[in-house]
Amino acid sequence: MGHATFVCIRVALAVPLCLALACGSSGGSSEPSRALRKDGALNLSIVISKDAGQAGGMAAEDLALTAARRCGLTGPSPVIYAPEAIFDPADADTDIVVLAGVLPTGGETLLEGDWDARSSQGYAIREERIGAKIVMRVESPTSIGLAYGLYQLADDLGARWYHPRESFTPSAPDALWPTGYEELRWSAPATRLRGFHQHTQHPIVWAEFLLHAKEEYKVYVT
Repeated sequence: MGHATFVCIRVALAVPLCLALACGSSGGSSEPSRALRKDGALNLSIVISKDAGQAGGMAAEDLALTAARRCGLTGPSPVIYAPEAIFDPADADTDIVVLAGVLPTGGETLLEGDWDARSSQGYAIREERIGAKIVMRVESPTSIGLAYGLYQLADDLGARWYHPRESFTPSAPDALWPTGYEELRWSAPATRLRGFHQHTQHPIVWAEFLLHAKEEYKVYVT
């Protein structure tokens, strides 16, 4: 075998190997990260429709705060209030994007048919891979249903609200975004009508003044 022939064979064998390595490297780098914390910042963007109401906005802010606490950060990224009903996840700076009441570009609604009065406060959630993003879609026909869906994700992250003034979220720098929504999941109230009643077992109006021994409260209780 001549020297030239030997060199040609080596080159022919090396080219497919280099292509395979290149393709493998490229595929790995494009895989989005499920890590909540990336480069010292929150790897999560929450986009919510501007008409989501107070309940939806509060839930979005609480989810952002929960995600930050879950991965040991002190402050969340600001929630994006989308002026339009459509948002392109590619415009987000993070690997994980939550679309609350907002459709991805070219996407269709997750809700099918007419939701009755019982399910009007329900929600649908599904995780999708759109481009290089993990996109969590949360949809509901009402703002309160949208809020319930966002709080479900906060619950999945481990947030627990034991009292209006006491909550807990476990913290770990390597915390990951929860899985389990690859298939469409939806939830609705168990009963059509729900409500609340007055709690008359203690003086609600005076609870703040009677239960907390602050100097400035003495004038109200003496």
